[in-house]
Amino acid sequence: MASEPAKGCGKIETENVKIDNLESDQIISFPLIIEGQARGSWYFEASFPVKLLDKDGKELAVAIAQAQADWMTTDFVPFKAVIELSSLPESSGGTLVLQKDNPSGLPENDEKIAMPIRFPEPETITTIKIFFNNSNLDPEFSCNKVFPVERVISKTQAVARKALELLLSGPTFKEQGQGFFTSINSGVKIQKLVIENEIAH
Repeated sequence: MASEPAKGCGKIETENVKIDNLESDQIISFPLIIEGQARGSWYFEASFPVKLLDKDGKELAVAIAQAQADWMTTDFVPFKAVIELSSLPESSGGTLVLQKDNPSGLPENDEKIAMPIRFPEPETITTIKIFFNNSNLDPEFSCNKVFPVERVISKTQAVARKALELLLSGPTFKEQGQGFFTSINSGVKIQKLVIENEIAH
């Protein structure tokens, strides 16, 4: 497996991958947004996996980096991925891993970038609940039954907007594996948000 660990501080840039909005050993925020560029050979069906690990290498979350332009090229193609957590790990640091999508399964085609990161201090984050349908908890698929999942976010004055954004983004891959799903169509966006008498409009 070809692995390119990123050490020290500064922007991450290799022959095949560039991370534009994060630096090595940076204190990250949540949701964690990863933006950069990767050569078309890194993608399969316009995506490749991104993982967040704790200091012991335990997998905390998995997300999919989606190409933001035509990926059928050997040139660099912009990508974006969003990682969400249900709880903050106990360790102070971890690793962000970007992995080339390898549908062949052949080890010689594997490639990844490992970037050290630092988790935020507990007092700088808060936990909110988002509600989704769940096929395991509600096998009859009742439209009026939803179940909570927890998400860690960086503290903000705009908690309501952030909660709605997370709701619209749908359940994470881990949550999907637990039966959670959304009934909201993809592509729905917030146009305006007004809160009056504790009611959001």
